[in-house]
Amino acid sequence: MKRIDPLILALFLFPLFSIAQTNYKPGYVVTIKGDTLKGYINYMGRDENPNSIDFKSTPDNSTAENFTNKSASAFAVSGFEYFKRFTVNISQDQVELSNLKQGADTSYITYSVFLRILVTGNNVSLFSFTDKIKTRYYILEGNEAQPQELVYRVYYNLQNAALLQTENRYRVQVEYLAQKYHVNDSKLERQISNSQYSEAELMKIVQVINGNSSQQFTSKNRFGTRWYAGIGVTNNNLSFKYNIRYPNNSSTFPKISAGFDLFTNKNTEQFFFRAEMSYSTNQHSFIDVPDIPGNSGYSTSLNNVIQHNVSFSPQLVYSFYNSDKFKVFFDFGASINFSYYNNYQFSYIFNNGVTTVINESPTFDKNWVSFPIKSGIVWNKTLDIYISYTPSTIITGNNPATGVVYEYQAGINYLFGAK
Repeated sequence: MKRIDPLILALFLFPLFSIAQTNYKPGYVVTIKGDTLKGYINYMGRDENPNSIDFKSTPDNSTAENFTNKSASAFAVSGFEYFKRFTVNISQDQVELSNLKQGADTSYITYSVFLRILVTGNNVSLFSFTDKIKTRYYILEGNEAQPQELVYRVYYNLQNAALLQTENRYRVQVEYLAQKYHVNDSKLERQISNSQYSEAELMKIVQVINGNSSQQFTSKNRFGTRWYAGIGVTNNNLSFKYNIRYPNNSSTFPKISAGFDLFTNKNTEQFFFRAEMSYSTNQHSFIDVPDIPGNSGYSTSLNNVIQHNVSFSPQLVYSFYNSDKFKVFFDFGASINFSYYNNYQFSYIFNNGVTTVINESPTFDKNWVSFPIKSGIVWNKTLDIYISYTPSTIITGNNPATGVVYEYQAGINYLFGAK
């Protein structure tokens, strides 16, 4: 049985650290009795509204208390997100094109949930609720007890299944509130009539309706960026088969890299897109190796092949274990490589002492693509330490002499410039 490479095994074992991950941040819980408990909340930063949260009075307290929508009326992760419990009607119609039905689906369920607070004010307040079906927005007027869903529906026409219909009743709802609170603004009217059913646009409208009393409870943009630069070491392995047969030759050299990360949620930094540029060098020699078993007429050598490689690597990164100061991530992407080579030589060495030299043969690809996988840790939001493996990739194109390369890497990146 083929032995499993320990580095490859480590790449896939790292994500197992995701079990029981925690990310406690300062916050508070308002109990169903009205008591406010200050402490720390396990903040996961998920898109869907939570049904419950884990709370600790101190970050070192090993025992967490779980609060649900039956035991808490509100909670907040200070500076990040704020939630309040309401009993609301939750529409059940779909908005994804692949799930749409013919005719308007007006079904709903009534349930007590935590709504995320977006904007509050003297006139109206705006909330959101996201589950596996869709995101909905709710508006609460003045001193009323329960918010109303802002209605947005998409469905196929009953008479013509190919005709898509959109119901934008939320525009009528917010226009009514603007008129009720005497916000006579032609610019606002145009803004409402052209608005999309989105958090950013509805927040702007509500803020105008509230005037100076408006208070925003969510950051304007969850997207964030971060830069990094790093050094590492590359173990490059090259072998040949078919017309030229050379066993694996290993080459280890330094690597330098730099890039940036784009976060979908900068508050948690759990999932992000990474773009990297790197430079490395590889050097290989195959000397006096018999070319074809049983052929005693000659041997061959391929001396001092030096590859200079510049790579652009778009990647997707997900932190399986995601605490504030320690993360364990898995990374997959593509590496687009631009290579140039020295004036290497391929030689036939015959038994009579005659040597035939062919310059720059076999021909290596100057542009080629590989697919590395990577895993590592991030320590204290500053150091990114990783290992990676690139599976076998042919780098001689259609050349009869097939050169195959695979690669191991390890390195450390310094993270900076987070916004």
